[in-house]
Amino acid sequence: MTSNTANKTRKRLIGLDVISDPMWMGGIIYIRNLVYSLASLPEAERPEVRLLGVPDEGMPLAVELRSFPFVDRGLEPARQYGRLAHLWRRVHRKFLQSYVPTDARWHNLDVTYPTMGGKLKNVPAIRWVPDFQHIHLPHFFTEKERAARDQGIAMIAAEQGILVLSSEVAQRDFNALCPDARITTRVWQFCSVLTDHEQGGRNPHEHYRLPRRYVYIANQFWAHKNHIVAFRALKLLVEQEPNLVIVCTGREEDHRDKSYVPGLIDFISTAGLQDRVVRLGVVPRADQIEIFRHSTVVLQPSLFEGWSTVIEDAKTLGRPIIASDIPVHREQLGDETSVVRFFPCGDEVELARQLSLAWRELPPGPDRVAEAHAGRRSAVRRLQAAQAFMAIIEQAIALDKDQANSRIPDAGLARATQDG
Repeated sequence: MTSNTANKTRKRLIGLDVISDPMWMGGIIYIRNLVYSLASLPEAERPEVRLLGVPDEGMPLAVELRSFPFVDRGLEPARQYGRLAHLWRRVHRKFLQSYVPTDARWHNLDVTYPTMGGKLKNVPAIRWVPDFQHIHLPHFFTEKERAARDQGIAMIAAEQGILVLSSEVAQRDFNALCPDARITTRVWQFCSVLTDHEQGGRNPHEHYRLPRRYVYIANQFWAHKNHIVAFRALKLLVEQEPNLVIVCTGREEDHRDKSYVPGLIDFISTAGLQDRVVRLGVVPRADQIEIFRHSTVVLQPSLFEGWSTVIEDAKTLGRPIIASDIPVHREQLGDETSVVRFFPCGDEVELARQLSLAWRELPPGPDRVAEAHAGRRSAVRRLQAAQAFMAIIEQAIALDKDQANSRIPDAGLARATQDG
């Protein structure tokens, strides 16, 4: 076999930078959905994946992803990854620092993604900016946080390579913010994947004592997730829809505003909604899927999203959706075939009207026919997403080679000039 043939048949090796911050569940699920999408590729097209920066060998995400034969194949996690996690933390301290690992087994990575910090030397680093929330909702950030985000985005824009954005909306935001960017942008939209790990969840009516019908909000309790508009709408419906209940799951903490969640809880109490708002906190993923499945309608009231995991989960299960009328939700739901309604995200009166209509028209879940239809559509989207991601990988590698080749004559000319 010639070397050219060997290069063509060798599987791509992706260094996947694991997101492990428990405060950012969307980021953790993003990485998970990416690997599950890659698993849907035919074996010959499937890359190999190495998990970078795993902080703890018992991390559930790492354990789950390593169940795939193409993830960390042939490596001994306990020895190799404690060392690599330390390396990756060091690299992240300096945003654009290149670093060469001492272990030669890490030298054959084809790319790293989503490279949030430093680069490995001579390895194309595909960047990812999840969203531009600080531009649209600056009041949720300190001046220092906004400046840090702007600086990081400007540094990425000045690089050569590939930047992945999660929506066409984000693409427009980036172009407006960095009109002279050198980096090449690509939009890649993940889709939710329901797997064996998410089967066998407990019946929410029995285990959590939820009513037969309920509206479900699956967001963490951050200010931009806009729970308050839902609670205000519910207050308007106290007499009109006396049986309407909102069920909430998610971490009840906003690190940017410690008073936000206590304020929500106080509103629930003052409005007399204690029996109408059920707060379950963080629940196991398999249980969450059953809560989605049994809901009457999924409500996503967020003021801003990069690409909503809640919307993707609801789509994958074929559940009816009421969503705030923001551009990314319109983009996400543009081709959806299940019931979809929109409301202006600050308008509790219109939301109350939409909730009342849904409550009167829609039956409780599950809907096995709608879910089966949605599952077939999801399988197609998942394969398309995997193919699109691999095309981005190939483009990043090709760009890196072109840039390396273009630098060679310049270096030779410089040496010749110095010698002359």
